[in-house]
Amino acid sequence: GRINTCRLLLSCPNGSIMKNEADGAGMTALHLAAQNGHLKILTILIQRGALIVRDNKDNTPLHRAAENGHTACVHLLLAMHGVLLDCLNLDGNTALHLSASNGHAAVVRMLLTAGAGLIYNASGRGFFDDVISKGHLSVAEAVVNHERYPLLISLVFC
Repeated sequence: GRINTCRLLLSCPNGSIMKNEADGAGMTALHLAAQNGHLKILTILIQRGALIVRDNKDNTPLHRAAENGHTACVHLLLAMHGVLLDCLNLDGNTALHLSASNGHAAVVRMLLTAGAGLIYNASGRGFFDDVISKGHLSVAEAVVNHERYPLLISLVFC
């Protein structure tokens, strides 16, 4: 139902304009599809040329997908728009910060494998700080078992 509705709306005369319209928070259809894990709709929007823009808090669709643990959406966005990997939002958070802070181990693992930068946010916190303070054991385990672990440890404890 939703997929056919999406295709129908995009095929309307104003469809090319609508796909990039933002709501009051600056979120476009791409943000909403990524945030809610609607992979097929996200795919259609990207195929139809929807623009990757930032919302009012400077979040990209990748931030939204990672924050909510939507692994397939994160994978698609990285494959199509890898440049989003280390984009910072207004708080200086990357997709890695948001996925780690919310306990999404599979997304953290994917972002680390993709080469996510080990960046400190505007509060001076690295992604692993929230993992520790919030007790996200599955994320901590994913980090410890990741091939980049020696580098991560050297940055956290040095």
